[in-house]
Amino acid sequence: MVYFANLWPGWVMSAATLASYIVGGNPRYIAVCSLMVIGAGLTLAPVVYVALERLIFVKVAAVGVVIALGWRS
Repeated sequence: MVYFANLWPGWVMSAATLASYIVGGNPRYIAVCSLMVIGAGLTLAPVVYVALERLIFVKVAAVGVVIALGWRS
């Protein structure tokens, strides 16, 4: 598992290089910003999980309403 954790910078740098060819910019800055976003996402995971759980509840309820309305037609 430690091996996979050490692959993050390589994956991010290769993705940043590809993104720099598509949209321009310096791959190093894109990679650093991407790693900071990933770090923030992992740090805020409990908050993100609760928000995602609530969003999924709303989506399931919306699908239920659509099915109920479609069933009557």
